[in-house]
Amino acid sequence: MRKTKNKINAQTITEVERAISELRRGQIIAVKTKAGSGLLVASPENLHPETYQKLVRLAENGLFLAITANRARIIGGKAKVSTHLSLIKIDKKLSRALLEEIAAARQDMADFGALMQNALSSNDPAIISAINLAKQAELLPALIIAKVRNPEAIAKKNDFLAVTPENIDSYGKSEIVDLSEVSNAPLKLEHAPNARIISFRPALGGKEHHAIIVGKIDKSGVVPVRIHSSCYTGDLLASLRCDCRDQLHDAIKYFARIGGGVVVYLMQEGRGIGLVNKLRTYKMQYEQGFDTVDANKFLGFDEDERPFGLAAEILKKIGVKKISLMTNNPKKISEMERLGIKVYSYIQAPTETHEHVRKYLKTKSRRMQHMIKI
Repeated sequence: MRKTKNKINAQTITEVERAISELRRGQIIAVKTKAGSGLLVASPENLHPETYQKLVRLAENGLFLAITANRARIIGGKAKVSTHLSLIKIDKKLSRALLEEIAAARQDMADFGALMQNALSSNDPAIISAINLAKQAELLPALIIAKVRNPEAIAKKNDFLAVTPENIDSYGKSEIVDLSEVSNAPLKLEHAPNARIISFRPALGGKEHHAIIVGKIDKSGVVPVRIHSSCYTGDLLASLRCDCRDQLHDAIKYFARIGGGVVVYLMQEGRGIGLVNKLRTYKMQYEQGFDTVDANKFLGFDEDERPFGLAAEILKKIGVKKISLMTNNPKKISEMERLGIKVYSYIQAPTETHEHVRKYLKTKSRRMQHMIKI
């Protein structure tokens, strides 16, 4: 496998992280392209009235709401939706109040379905990058955009931050390489008194991820491994609506019983959409009957937004390249193989079946191809 080199530099990191902060603060950012044109974008999720009015004034050809094809398909009624982004013209029908409804991810939006009838399809790379920036900010992937000429000059005059699509994309991909070990400590767990936790930080900053080594592992052999994404509601609060806590603790118990193994603990809440967005999907599942896949797509996300390159890099950092993977998710197996970690076998992750989690497990089995028998 040819390894992708990480060419991101400090200036790019600073530019994109500032852009993420500006979006989260409800501010306008400029996305500039090499052709000299570009976009002004803002998130409807935390849009200040004065910011919205400024966008209205600066827009040369009006404002549009950009949403993903996933979201358009679910809330667009009978409108035909392409595989690209959908752009909806913001006019008097699409008021700022309705934008707030969209940002709040409420289901009852009959007016929005009607507006979708005249939506435009777009595969503009700059808009796609801007939507990816919103995802990196753990905001909803929906943006108010204005196409403009010379966005850099507009940004300078109005004190907006300007960012390029190339830098956004580089930032999004760079996290899979250049991890540094920042902490290594012994850990005594209830079911594994002989454990150690090693923390890793991406060179560009951001969230730390961890390797929990249970017992002793033979790095020259096939090492039992569980790749586990953080779940605040399950791991910490013992939610009955998912099987995350059971899988985490069962993996630790199993590794302790057989003498050793590794839990790679990734800070990728909600299959990569962030805690707040995950809680939004919970509301739709509890109150509106969505399953976990459609709830993600209603918000505009894919069913699974997680990059597993982080897990592969952590395993390489601790010297593990051959594994027996504890999982029910075939994507983890194929991704490890693609990223240079040889998966010699897989161990089925135990699942606790009860009335609160049954629908969730059935969805993972039927719609996400997880290897679960319900």
